[in-house]
Amino acid sequence: MTIEQAIEILHPDTSQKALWDIEYYAGFNGREATLKACTDACIVACEELNKNRWIPVSERLPTVEDGSLEYNKLFLVTSNIEDRTYTYIAYYSICSGFCGISSVDWDLDKHVLAWRNMPDAYIK
Repeated sequence: MTIEQAIEILHPDTSQKALWDIEYYAGFNGREATLKACTDACIVACEELNKNRWIPVSERLPTVEDGSLEYNKLFLVTSNIEDRTYTYIAYYSICSGFCGISSVDWDLDKHVLAWRNMPDAYIK
């Protein structure tokens, strides 16, 4: 299921028609098809939410899927410096933690509150 299909099923403005179409075209298995479509849409939505959520550094630091730490990968980070909140693009390295791109925010690591993966590029 695509993200667009999940949105159509889950959004209040379009869900009634989308679910009716699924039930109608599935014939005698319409109820089961509708339930499966709702479940699949919820799974897609949860995956997207988890992929794009802010993760507090107190919860965990960046890792790659095999469990080893990622080297020099870009992340979005939120930091608190002198009671002001900032969002940066920063590198993460196992040796030095989070480092800002410019030399001004090179010691960013001690101020980082949360991080998240960079969003996917827009594809037309």
